[in-house]
Amino acid sequence: MKFPRINLKPLRESSLWKSLFFFLLASLIPGVLIGLSWRIPGLGLVGVFGLAIFLYVQASLNKFSTVFLSAMGTGTVAYFIACGWFGYTIGYLIHIDRFWADILTLPVSMLQGGHYPLFAVIWLFARRISKFGFWLAPFLWIIVQGNWPGLFPCRNGCLLLDVPNLCQIAEIGGVDLVSLLAASISLAIAVLMMVIRSHSPYSSGQETMTPKLFRQQGVYFLAAMSFVTMFVFLWGQHRVAELSRQMKVVKGKPLRLLMVQANTEYKESNDRMIEVSRQFKGQVDLIVWPESSLGSYNRELKDFTNAETVVKNSVGKDMRFQPFPDPAAPLLAGASTWQPNENGEAPPSHYVSALLFDENEQLVGRRDKVELMPYGESIPGEKFLPFLRTWMGSKETVLQGEGSGLIGSAAGMKLGVALCCEDMSPKLVRNFVSEGAELIMTLGNGIAFDSEVALNQHFRIAQLRAIEHRKFFVRCTSHGVSGLVDPTGELIIELPTMIDGAAMIEVPNVRLPSAPYSSNGSSVEAALICFPVFMLIGSGGMRLRKRFAGRDVSQIQAKPGTARA
Repeated sequence: MKFPRINLKPLRESSLWKSLFFFLLASLIPGVLIGLSWRIPGLGLVGVFGLAIFLYVQASLNKFSTVFLSAMGTGTVAYFIACGWFGYTIGYLIHIDRFWADILTLPVSMLQGGHYPLFAVIWLFARRISKFGFWLAPFLWIIVQGNWPGLFPCRNGCLLLDVPNLCQIAEIGGVDLVSLLAASISLAIAVLMMVIRSHSPYSSGQETMTPKLFRQQGVYFLAAMSFVTMFVFLWGQHRVAELSRQMKVVKGKPLRLLMVQANTEYKESNDRMIEVSRQFKGQVDLIVWPESSLGSYNRELKDFTNAETVVKNSVGKDMRFQPFPDPAAPLLAGASTWQPNENGEAPPSHYVSALLFDENEQLVGRRDKVELMPYGESIPGEKFLPFLRTWMGSKETVLQGEGSGLIGSAAGMKLGVALCCEDMSPKLVRNFVSEGAELIMTLGNGIAFDSEVALNQHFRIAQLRAIEHRKFFVRCTSHGVSGLVDPTGELIIELPTMIDGAAMIEVPNVRLPSAPYSSNGSSVEAALICFPVFMLIGSGGMRLRKRFAGRDVSQIQAKPGTARA
């Protein structure tokens, strides 16, 4: 018995088949590559190649609907793979069952990757109105990516951390400049594929540039990017060697620092941290504990020597009476603080704070968290929809701190201390340095993550802060990654993640020249935004003027039913 043959040719030639093909090509392949590069350390350049495929496919599409859907698929797939820990974190933050949290992982991934379709639509519009629109893709990418209100700011500049020499330009323009370089390299790879295939993004009904002219400009762009990449690599190699030489010129005693990593979920963690810290008495200048390692205290409390007084000014079932009785050295640790109400009681709102104590148990410095964690500490839109906080099961309110001043100093070294996700904010850390910080520190609490993947991703995002400002960078967290990063971005000391541990660190007392980004970072960021805007306005306006040049507007026939002046 012979089965009838099914002719698939009409289906292959149908618009539905083409739409599915482009969707899979534009979503799965680049999305998988980008997602894996964020999930697995060492695959950063794979993500750069994945972004190149994404740009190549988007340049082949000319309909806004197709562009939007394919780009949405890429962003969703990328974050679904890279952030498989979303389910646990969502359940922890909004207090729902893990099953429903896993269900929400897909829409959250779509939301997180929303800058992909936004970029793709803007890029298509730019190609249609300007002959320079195609070449502005790297600038448009960093603008959209940097301003998208995502939960996890995965800048593509972090993908170049596997090639440290290329990241040294962060001291000039921060992570945005590194991201611009990464996006430009991706665009160069996409252009190379187009030149090889004799393909032009302007060959499908777009009159802004002829295919021949595009291929000619493509060759010029490839040559220019090859030169720029090699120059940045060699310059970065020189900067690493120069900074390594300057770091050997010590101007004073190093800051001896004890970093304690402990899971602060358990009440006995405070006792364990005290026990470990006492072993280093007389050997260190500063002891550092993670965020949330202490209790919740009245903001008016300054003297912590009397246990009874501390108890009266503390709240919480797991409160620590005295943070560190008879301390082995000055202590820097995370806590929550509150301003008493009219009755002297603790209100249902508090600050997330970093506290600095001296050897006499006196509070000598405090800094409150400014950048709050979305959904965990702040509820987006709750000012307009107050019921959201109740719906998410959050009874207490975390108040936003004011300013980003320094917390104090240790061994003569001024400290700029970030809390939790604040080290992912270039602007906040830049404020520390502008106020004189000589050492950047982070107190973190990874209780919302159950995966080493998320902890490593957070660290990679924060790692560029050291390069941007030519400063040593210390991270002390409850779950990791805890360690010391030098001004070139190299990880010097690291504690294993997800386990308790401690390490004694000596931070060299060196005075490196101020990085240009520390003082001019805002100007660089503004220039990177203004440049593509001016290019699009100028080129687009010129194209419109050419279109209407020589035309007699009075001869244009009015449509029926319209009034004529």
